[in-house]
Amino acid sequence: MLEKTIAALLGAALLASSAFAQQPKPALSYETPVKSELDQVLGRLVEQAKTADGIAARLREAISAKPQDMRTPVDEAAANLSKLADSLTANGELGSKMVALHGAALLHFKRVQEMKDAISEQDRMALVETWQNIIQTADNAQAAMGEMRGKLADVLQKLRMRQVAISEFMLAGRYEAAIAAVSNWLNDLQATVNSLHQAIDQIGPTRLKEPQS
Repeated sequence: MLEKTIAALLGAALLASSAFAQQPKPALSYETPVKSELDQVLGRLVEQAKTADGIAARLREAISAKPQDMRTPVDEAAANLSKLADSLTANGELGSKMVALHGAALLHFKRVQEMKDAISEQDRMALVETWQNIIQTADNAQAAMGEMRGKLADVLQKLRMRQVAISEFMLAGRYEAAIAAVSNWLNDLQATVNSLHQAIDQIGPTRLKEPQS
């Protein structure tokens, strides 16, 4: 009796499993979460470059309005640039996000490669190409972030050296020399900001290829 009951339960389970397997699977969205999140990070990189633009603009305005009080805006500029550089490290907000997205895209790429009997070969190759494109974009973004971080660190080091000179000039009452020191550094910052935009432009947008019907 017990054996018949167990057999009946196993049979019911197998039927339920078979019925579930035959149910149509929900269609995958062409706009995948990984791609969407990657685009969001790329957008944040553009915002970072614009933030650096704003730092330069505010500092120019501050030294023009009150050159005798320039040490405070210079210190603020140094702190803000430091935050920008930190966000681009592998452990920073954007850096860690990009590492995670790259890993997720790689897992999806490997998963799709093994779907030879699940979907048509045409659709599988379209998906493989899509994930290759996303992985390449993530690679380019990581390289750009490293370049941006290096450039920010370099201009930040120059500013910190200028801070010492500015303090000394201010102490000696040489305001024009202090303004000249800041102005020279602002030229370096503007060149850095321009290079940040160029680094982002070289990443290129992610392009999804839709499966053929």
